[in-house]
Amino acid sequence: MPCPHWASGVNGRFACHLSGPVLYFPTKFMRSPTSPYPLSMRRAAALGLALACVLIFPGCSMSKYIPAPTERDVAVAGRLGLATSLETLALGRKLYVRRCSSCHSLRKPTQLLPLEWPEMVKRMATNANLKPDQQLAITHYLVAISASLRENAGGDSGSDSPK
Repeated sequence: MPCPHWASGVNGRFACHLSGPVLYFPTKFMRSPTSPYPLSMRRAAALGLALACVLIFPGCSMSKYIPAPTERDVAVAGRLGLATSLETLALGRKLYVRRCSSCHSLRKPTQLLPLEWPEMVKRMATNANLKPDQQLAITHYLVAISASLRENAGGDSGSDSPK
């Protein structure tokens, strides 16, 4: 263990001057006056914390692109033949953000046509261990929001089958 008595050394190194001969240690392995851990360990900890934030909260950065459902979305879903409620769409959003983002980044609802979402959710439901009612809620949410956002943008609502 390095000596706790440090003096500035040459070329960015520190020297222990109280324990006999002067020994020079590289700065990156030394403890700073404000931290008991070596610089390399502090860097590794900072990188680990940043990585943990990205892995633990992947949906947070995308949640602004995953809009909360409104009554208008319920009406759009009704026009597409989905019998749903605002509560079901809200549950679908919650499940989409929490369950789907635990494995991968979330897609914006407009990345697929409304009629493409059911197949995508069906393929992923097994991996996510979704119950049938959870799968249905996520599907209704994504179909309704995708159609609603496309309608707002003046694009194709996806009510025709994809080609």
